[in-house]
Amino acid sequence: MMDSQATNSLASASVDMPEREMVSLFPSRIREMIGELARVENFPVSLLVGALVSAAATAVGNAVRVHIKGEWSTAPVLYIMLVARAGVGKSPVLQFAFRPIRQVDSRLLGVYRRERKEWLKRNIEDPDEADRTAPLLCQYVISDFTPEAMVRAHQGNLRGIVLVVDELIGMYNSVGRYSGGTSLAETQLSNWSGEPVKVNRCSLDEPIYIERPCVGIVGGTQPSKLPELVKAGYDRNGLMDRYIFIDGSGIEVPHWSEEQPGPTGASEVWASVIEKLMALPLDVDHPAVIDMTPEARRLFFSWHNATVDSVNAGLRGDDTRFAKVHINAARIALVLQLLKWACGEDGCSAVSLDSVGGAITLVEHWEKGYTRLMAGLNLTGISDREQEWLESLPQTFTTAMALESGTAQGLVERTVYKRLREYLTKGILSRPTHGNYQKNL
Repeated sequence: MMDSQATNSLASASVDMPEREMVSLFPSRIREMIGELARVENFPVSLLVGALVSAAATAVGNAVRVHIKGEWSTAPVLYIMLVARAGVGKSPVLQFAFRPIRQVDSRLLGVYRRERKEWLKRNIEDPDEADRTAPLLCQYVISDFTPEAMVRAHQGNLRGIVLVVDELIGMYNSVGRYSGGTSLAETQLSNWSGEPVKVNRCSLDEPIYIERPCVGIVGGTQPSKLPELVKAGYDRNGLMDRYIFIDGSGIEVPHWSEEQPGPTGASEVWASVIEKLMALPLDVDHPAVIDMTPEARRLFFSWHNATVDSVNAGLRGDDTRFAKVHINAARIALVLQLLKWACGEDGCSAVSLDSVGGAITLVEHWEKGYTRLMAGLNLTGISDREQEWLESLPQTFTTAMALESGTAQGLVERTVYKRLREYLTKGILSRPTHGNYQKNL
C-alpha cells in the first residue's frame, strides 16, 4: 500500500490511476519523491519512472546479476526510449535521474586528469623507463561518441556505462558520419545480449576485450520520428525488440506556474539511493549473482510459459518481442529489489515475489504503450476502404463480425482474412482467443 504522504503528493499532481499503480511498485521513499517531482516540477510520471529505472540500473551495472535458469544470469542492461512530443519534459527527467551519476563522473574526471598529468611527468623525466600504459578515464555516462569511443569508455569502467541521448533517433542517424568498423546498431544488439566484446584496431597497442559488457541506453524521441526506426530496418534486425518504449504520446505540454514552492529534498533522496547502489562491490571476474525466491520464480516461469503457449497457438501474430520483454522483466525485477534494499525496505540476497510481480506489471504496462505506438504507425499504410472497415468494428469483435462488416464495406472474404492476419502481425489487432480480436488503438 502507498503511504498517505506519497498518495497525497500524487493526487495533487493529477496523476492518473495507471500511473499511481505503477508508482506503487517502488519503495515508499521513491514513491514520495516521484509525487513531489510531479507536483512541483511538473515531471511526467511515466517518463520519470523510465528515467529512474535506467539510472538505478546504471548504478548497479555489473556488480549484481539476476539468475534466470541453469547457467544463465544477466546484468540489468536496459534500452529505454521515452516517446513524447517536444516540450513535455523528456530532457528534465533524464537530467534529474542521472545528476548523481554525472557528479560522480565529474569527480572521476578530476582524478583522471591528475593521474594523466603525473604519468606524462614521469615519462618526460625518465624516458628510458617510460610507462606506456596511460591512465584510463573511468566514466559512467556518455552522450557524444563513436562506436569505438564507446568501447574505450567501457574499457575504462568495467562496471558499466550508459548512453544518455536527448534524441535517440538522431543518434542512429548520425552514426553514418563515421566510417569503418561495426555499426552502432550491430554493437548494441550484441551488448544487450551480453556477448563478449573484442575490438582489434591498428591504432590499438593490444585488442580491447570485455567479457561481460554492460551498456545501457536511454533517451527520448517524438512519436512523429518513429517511422525512421522502421525505415532503417531496426524493426527487422531485432533492435526495436530490445527497447522498452514508454508511450508518453498522450502527455500534454504543461503550463508554467508563477507559484514557487519550497525545496522538496528530492535530489538528496535520489542521490543517497544512487550512492548506495554504486557502493555495491564489483568483482569483475566473479560478479555477485542473486536468485529469485521460489515463489517469485514460480510466478516468473508461469508468466513466461503462458506467453509461450499463446505464441505457439498463433494468438500473437508474428511476435518477435516476447522473449526480449521477459528478459527485460527479469532485469527490472533485479533493479526493483535493489532499490528496496537501498531504501532500507528489503534485503538484497534474493529477488522477491513483489519485485518480480512489479516488474511484470511494469513491462506489461509499457508493452501496451508500445502496441499503441506501433498500431498507429502501421495504420498509415492502409487504404481508405480498409480504414473505414476497421473503424466500423467495435473495440472487441469476432471473425464473423469482421466478415459481416467487410461485406458491407465491399471487401471480399479472402481480403478480410488476409487483413486480419496482417493486422495481427503489425500489432494493429491482438487475438486473445481463436476467433476473437481486439483493436490496439
